[in-house]
Amino acid sequence: MSIGGIIRTIHNRYGLSPVKAGQCFRGSDLVLATSFGAEEKTGMIVFDRQDDSLRMLRVQQKPAFRESEPYSDQRKNRTQSQSDHTEHTLHISKCMASRGIRAFARASHESTYTAGVELSSLVLIGSFVLGLLLGSFMNVCISRLPVGESVIGGRSMCRSCGKTVRWYDNIPLLSWVILRARCRDCKAAISWRYPAVELATALWFLRSGSILWRDWNFTCDFCNQYQIQTNRVILDLAVLAAGYLLIGLMVMDWQTHTLPDSFTLSGIVLGFALTCVHAMYLAPGEGEIHLHRQVKLNSAGAGRSTGDLFITGPEAVVLGRVVAVAGAMLLLLLFHWGYKALRKREGMGMGDVKLLGMIAAFFGWWPAVLALFVGTITATAFAVIQMARGRADRLTELPYGSFLAIGGLITAMAGPMLIEWYAGLLR
Repeated sequence: MSIGGIIRTIHNRYGLSPVKAGQCFRGSDLVLATSFGAEEKTGMIVFDRQDDSLRMLRVQQKPAFRESEPYSDQRKNRTQSQSDHTEHTLHISKCMASRGIRAFARASHESTYTAGVELSSLVLIGSFVLGLLLGSFMNVCISRLPVGESVIGGRSMCRSCGKTVRWYDNIPLLSWVILRARCRDCKAAISWRYPAVELATALWFLRSGSILWRDWNFTCDFCNQYQIQTNRVILDLAVLAAGYLLIGLMVMDWQTHTLPDSFTLSGIVLGFALTCVHAMYLAPGEGEIHLHRQVKLNSAGAGRSTGDLFITGPEAVVLGRVVAVAGAMLLLLLFHWGYKALRKREGMGMGDVKLLGMIAAFFGWWPAVLALFVGTITATAFAVIQMARGRADRLTELPYGSFLAIGGLITAMAGPMLIEWYAGLLR
């Protein structure tokens, strides 16, 4: 049943009409959805959320009290109504409601909800198409950056025959299928890497676009809605940008064992810039670090007072991110120097050090540690499998940056949840 159908059913059955649009909040099982009222009837609608869908709707009706009644009568009626109020349960089969998006709209504006659904569909389609286009550009970067070619000038050409690729043979994903993975001129095979990168980037943008749209439409009647919206959107953009760079670095290191500075160092700068913008929109008092004891504080022109504020929220975020980037890079540098001192040969490139620094710039210290842990586990598992199959030995070089990028992608998608779960095991 659609949202409009729910509202019509409530209006016809209970004679209630919506007077205020409510919100669907993430992380709550029982959510206040909408207040309803008509003449002498008042009530509210609440729903229980399971698996991000509405499964049950309960309408509570309470009689309104007239101001002309004596206070004693009002109190008596109120007590009776609290014990005898009627509850009507309306079971709904998985109606459409996504996290953070308005669950109900005014009955007189059903078309607004329909238009919102259509607009969200356009946003998702646009995100997917944009991901395909940027995935095609990522393929250009993967092919040209490791060999020192420009990614801006020059048309795409076949690596086998050197012929320029026609525009209609350069449509992301579709051209590879139409050409059956063959060059139109020389019939040389086209690597599956091209459609894989385009599809992976498109899916990443589709996921990020849906989250961005949800957070952009976040509403709150009792908090600073603009501030929360802006903070969420900034964090979503950071995840989007980090994932895009990590996909490219993962493929580049796998094929060429190189991690270009144009990606890693630029990623560190971009991640830190987004962190600074995020710090600007922190709520008052958010992220502050306080001392465990109060100290005497005074300033020029002010009286002496007590306080325990050590670092403000923006300072804590920015300085914490600087420490995270430096600490993550130093951690891998220690491994790099230690391995070289023991084995007398290189065991890890500086590109891996910069890559972990980029992950820390986007997400912070503990997410970077999580990415390093996941990357090390997956790299070790891959090495064991390759050695068991006789395809590698203990001197074979592994594209560790690719596995580190995989750890970064997992961190971007589920980092806070995994860190919280692990911290819960230690408590």
